[in-house]
Amino acid sequence: MAIYIPFIFFLILPWVFGFYFNLSTIGTDDANRFINTSGDAYITSEGIQVTPNDRNMALGGKTGRATYVQPLHLWDKTSGNLADFTTHFSFVIDSSGNYSYADGLAFFLAPINSSVTRNEGGVGLGLASGNRTSNSSGNQFVAVEFDTFPNDWDPSMTHVGININSMKSVTTAPWWNNITQGKENDAWISYNSSLRSLGVVFTGFSSDNIQQGSLNYVVDLRDYLPEWVTFGFSAATGDWFEKNNIKSWDFSSSLQADLTPGSTPDPPIVNTEKKKKELHPNKSESWEKVHPNKSVLGEGPSKESSEKVQKLHRHTSVSPSPTPLSPSPTSSSLLSTPPSPFRRRLLRPVVDATVAEPLSMISS
Repeated sequence: MAIYIPFIFFLILPWVFGFYFNLSTIGTDDANRFINTSGDAYITSEGIQVTPNDRNMALGGKTGRATYVQPLHLWDKTSGNLADFTTHFSFVIDSSGNYSYADGLAFFLAPINSSVTRNEGGVGLGLASGNRTSNSSGNQFVAVEFDTFPNDWDPSMTHVGININSMKSVTTAPWWNNITQGKENDAWISYNSSLRSLGVVFTGFSSDNIQQGSLNYVVDLRDYLPEWVTFGFSAATGDWFEKNNIKSWDFSSSLQADLTPGSTPDPPIVNTEKKKKELHPNKSESWEKVHPNKSVLGEGPSKESSEKVQKLHRHTSVSPSPTPLSPSPTSSSLLSTPPSPFRRRLLRPVVDATVAEPLSMISS
């Protein structure tokens, strides 16, 4: 019916944009196709190694990032509308039996072309560097951290925190875990644009029993982040080692945008001009011969891929989220309810990084 409506009505009908992906088992084939890595991060058959797990190299003082290949349209400049989004990921933080470990893992949103940062001790988790770890004016990010080392500004135990432009969290919750044995955990992060509520539900372990925790914080993301953002994971290790591993990841978003002609620009072009030798100095030319159609890790999409990315953001539909299970009562009114942490998805990604479903138009 929508295609037969006179053009004048398109000036007043709101449109909903969004995308959905489900990386149920992350492996090497997902590099560059779905996930870009930078710093010390890389992808193996076991998932995203946000910090290295290679015993043949020094494991302390490492910092890495892994982000989705496309930027997220977080809010619409013309209408001022904010996106709703929900993400779920399973992850492992493993100290290989050591009781001294650091520093943690974070899911984050940051401006396009934001780059991984390094500092002594790993306190910035790749998001803040040097003396800017607690300086909100020198950073620009919103993150949910799984902090494994108590710094001066932290609670005295491992915790989950919501961070805004600073490594000092605006709110925290205890995180009971089993890092020494490398138990797998789950996290659900949702943003409700109507309530301006960022909520987190997460699992952990206490005496080998699964525990669930939650926290939320009211924040208008437009006050801290630009219209388009990059999003993904960041982690760091200091003098002590831990593996920071993402096993699976799914994400969905929806944004009601103004489609007045000329009001919705194409997504910005991500600056991916990085030299292959800087990121992978030991890669031989034979790797390119074996993988002629793959770009180098961290190098970003090709020209053809970039054109498809732009097409995707103009012609993307909203895909339904998985069937949810009610979270804890303290967060039920603020969170998009997460699926069960005990259920594992068996499907490969339903949306290719360069292929989108037809556009959906939803009128108010």
